[in-house]
Amino acid sequence: MTESKGVMRRRHTINERIAIIEEYELTEMGVRSGVLRRHEFSASTMSTWRRQKREGLLEPSEHKESRRLTRKERAEFLALQKENTALKARLAQVESTVEVLGKTSALLGALAKSATPDQAPEPEPPVTRRSAVVRSSW
Repeated sequence: MTESKGVMRRRHTINERIAIIEEYELTEMGVRSGVLRRHEFSASTMSTWRRQKREGLLEPSEHKESRRLTRKERAEFLALQKENTALKARLAQVESTVEVLGKTSALLGALAKSATPDQAPEPEPPVTRRSAVVRSSW
């Protein structure tokens, strides 16, 4: 059995599309179909590209070639986007927690300064190596 492969269509980069659109627009009305034949695409493709250019979807780039993401790259991109969103939410939660802790600390500090003890604290007994109970048992 023989397998028939589909015709591989050429994908034009954004810079190439812009150049072809400019060539098409600089050509006189009656000769524009020759530009389409030479580049091997239809008038509908040209009208789509021109509309995309008008809407700002075709912006020239410095890269020689632009391409679509592969399925693997797209999946990785979506996973990273999801992780980024989760991390932003976590960061917001942690920042609000830090803010609450800061306010709590300031409040407790203010309470400690304003509190007056009702009675003087008892002095702590001096620390010795052995207590009196231990000494009396000698």
